[in-house]
Amino acid sequence: MVPAIPASAAVREYDAGRLLKDIQFQARRAKTHALQLSSFAFDSDLGWETYGEQLTQERSAINRMSTDLSRLQSIRQTLAPAEQRDIHRMAVTLRLMSDNADDAITFYNRNQDALWLPVFHRYLDSLSTQSTHLAHLVRNAVHIDEG
Repeated sequence: MVPAIPASAAVREYDAGRLLKDIQFQARRAKTHALQLSSFAFDSDLGWETYGEQLTQERSAINRMSTDLSRLQSIRQTLAPAEQRDIHRMAVTLRLMSDNADDAITFYNRNQDALWLPVFHRYLDSLSTQSTHLAHLVRNAVHIDEG
């Protein structure tokens, strides 16, 4: 006979799985926008508005992931140790992404006529690297959760 899982534990597992899926969707979205932003370094004909649109989309995805990750952290203690480690790694990476997005947006707002400067593209490259890493972390966590 299989032991019954308390209803509250089953709900937490469902919530964790759903939140991971939501974060996975937003991580893919953030990765797409970050890679797009990073690729702009090779196109000098782009206007500043194009950067602004992509930065806005990137910030939106980061904000949604932050909200979902906060919910996930609120039930973290009820999850398995491996899931807790995954959540911690995601939180660290998301914090770095958020900081880089803030730096890129601040630079963008103050220097729309100088978006060609290497410092701006370093922010974008860092966002791209971090978003790719986060998407990988989340994909692995979802895979483990489904396994």
